[in-house]
Amino acid sequence: MDLTYKQEELMRWLEDNDSIPDILKKCVDMIPERYFYGSDIDSDLFKRKREDMNELLVRVRNSDCPRLIKDDLSFVQRDYFDSLSDMANTKRKLLLFGCQMQDEDRQVEMIIKLATDYHLEKSLLRYKEVYR
Repeated sequence: MDLTYKQEELMRWLEDNDSIPDILKKCVDMIPERYFYGSDIDSDLFKRKREDMNELLVRVRNSDCPRLIKDDLSFVQRDYFDSLSDMANTKRKLLLFGCQMQDEDRQVEMIIKLATDYHLEKSLLRYKEVYR
């Protein structure tokens, strides 16, 4: 396996560190929510919410009284994004739980893999001073 300089530095740091579970949690927390959406974003629930938002947007543009409709639109948008966030947080917790069930060597491998897949090496290395 060919490692970049950042990956090698991350590997050295993790080998000398006793806070692997904390670093693993930090790594999983750093993964952007959009990576957890997957095909769930195309479910009927999210499709209906997007259709509702689009319908309200059309009504706002065509209405003489857009203030009330904008309030409705704001509520529907907030609900949509909160639902996405809740789904991502649930999947994030499941990923973390699965990673925590592994032994420490496997956790180090998973941190390296997650950092590589989601380009988190630089961000994780900023925590060198915190997790000594």
